Amino acid sequence: MEFSDVVCKRRSVREYQKQEIPLSTVKDILKLASHAPYPKTKSNWHTIVFHSQEKQELNKELLKYLLLKKDVGHSTHNSIKTCIKAPVLLLIYSIYSHQTNSLHDELLNHSYIQSSGAYIQNILLCATNLGLGSLWVNDILFFQDEIASYVGESDRLVSCVLLGVPSITPGQKNIMEKELNYHIFGK
Repeated sequence: MEFSDVVCKRRSVREYQKQEIPLSTVKDILKLASHAPYPKTKSNWHTIVFHSQEKQELNKELLKYLLLKKDVGHSTHNSIKTCIKAPVLLLIYSIYSHQTNSLHDELLNHSYIQSSGAYIQNILLCATNLGLGSLWVNDILFFQDEIASYVGESDRLVSCVLLGVPSITPGQKNIMEKELNYHIFGK
């Protein structure tokens, strides 16, 4: 597939077939995605993959979290239900300095979050290139403390990405139909 086709065909997929994604495919996606740009001299993100039986166990936990937190909105309920239905869930973590008392720490944390976004975008594009559906889900952050306890992780949860075979073909727009939002300074 041409790169422009991959970019234009990427869609947020919320309905998945009950078909497993081979773990080798997930590893290939993450390997390619790791070529995302990052500040300083090393990547700052890492991913926890939930696949097969581990994903089923996580589903039980997510459902429990959803039932315990009554104060989350309808969008969060829908997002977590979609997380439960997807065959693969990737938790994306970033190294994060919890000391924000210096400008250096604040700038570093900001750069790390931005580069994690580039990594996530690469995951989405790699999945699209392979004919898989994907979804970038931030509502998972409502449960970051519970998830941190479940997985034993102290780094900052940035987001999660879902992967699976789409159950419907997402709509497509021509690149020229997309609204552009930029301004050339001085023009």
